Amino acid sequence: MDAATAAAEAQAAALVAGVVITDVLDVTGARRVNQLAEGVWGPAVGTAVDLVTALAHAGGVALLAERDMGGQERADVGFALGFLGWSDELHLHSHQVGVAPGFRGQGVGLALKLAQREACLEHDVTLMRWTFDPLLAANAHFNLARLGAIGTAFLSDFYGQMADAINAGDRSDRLEVSWRLDRALPPSHSVSLPILEIAVLEADQEGWPHLTKEPLRPGASIAIPGNYSELRELEDPRAPAWRRAVGETLAVAFAAGLTVTGFRASRYLLAELAPG
Repeated sequence: MDAATAAAEAQAAALVAGVVITDVLDVTGARRVNQLAEGVWGPAVGTAVDLVTALAHAGGVALLAERDMGGQERADVGFALGFLGWSDELHLHSHQVGVAPGFRGQGVGLALKLAQREACLEHDVTLMRWTFDPLLAANAHFNLARLGAIGTAFLSDFYGQMADAINAGDRSDRLEVSWRLDRALPPSHSVSLPILEIAVLEADQEGWPHLTKEPLRPGASIAIPGNYSELRELEDPRAPAWRRAVGETLAVAFAAGLTVTGFRASRYLLAELAPG
């Protein structure tokens, strides 16, 4: 995967999503990012306008996705923020990617990720990392199955207590993933392959997490509920039970030298951590 191919794929994804992706250039663009973030995570959070302005000025990856709504009207529908890091190796840490309510499931997120990849490869950065809540099945599917990222670390209560509209009152566990940008995306048929793995953690008949007697090893899988957000919103006691069980199982898996190489049918797939 070279920069020219990445640019072509990013442009194609933006066309499918019906968006134009531009760089944040100044404080005006930073305020637009803040408004989008407030729409995603709630008005009490947003993003710090001064930090986004500084990030854009310094050459960080700060992107806005706009959609032509007809006539002279354009709507901001998504954004992405990322900065360079060098722990382990040089990479872009993709801190936030947000899509406005009402525009999700339309390819905007994919277009933003591919635009981030394009920007990185233009500057010879071939690795991107980020974190996400491992209990959210849609995010897991997008990151691991659609993009082909690899889960490389479990971070317990990574951000501490959060006050936003999505995470408030929940432990901020995160799964860190690494995405090699110079490799092609997985073929679309790979996300629908049958599950053959033995489950280490699965749901019992009443939807509670159940640890089986299977050992954590390459080829095993870890199940999560497909409706965790709904369980959490309803304050269902199964939500904290799943939070504890998934967190403990992932922590042990990574401590044993395993990694997460895929996600299918609400299951994380485990494998040995391969070098590079």
